[in-house]
This record gives sequence, C-alpha cells and structure tokens, in this order.
Amino acid sequence: MLCTGNPAASDPLKKMGNALSASITGSGAKDDTAGLTYETANQTGDSAGVKVSGKVKATLPSGLRQSLICLPKPSK
Repeated sequence: MLCTGNPAASDPLKKMGNALSASITGSGAKDDTAGLTYETANQTGDSAGVKVSGKVKATLPSGLRQSLICLPKPSK
C-alpha cells in the first residue's frame, strides 16, 4: 500500500514498486502475502501509523521456496 497524498514523495516510490513488480512477474516468481498482518495506530482522518509484521513466502521458478520475515520498525 502506498499513500499518494504527496505526489512528489509517492510518485518515485510508485515507479520503483512498479519496476520491481514487473521484474518479479517476468521472472516467474510467485509471492504469498497471506502471512502478513497489519495493525493501525494513531488513526486520524485519512492518516494512520501502520505496523506490518509476519512472513512473505516467495517461490522461484526453480521451485525454491524462501520465507521473508517482515519485522516492524522499532518505536521511538
């Protein structure tokens, strides 16, 4: 997910995400994000802090499987 309220900041990230997505799709790799959980905090209006944690499973065309662990950024 990407907040697009500030195009100057979000457009380059969107382009990078699209390029990464295209390279993954082109490689034949598959990802499974079912193991991710999202927790919101400090929600006001249309903004919130979101903590993402869990695992993403990636399967490469060779059949190799890899689990990627998403660690939340430590709070200050």
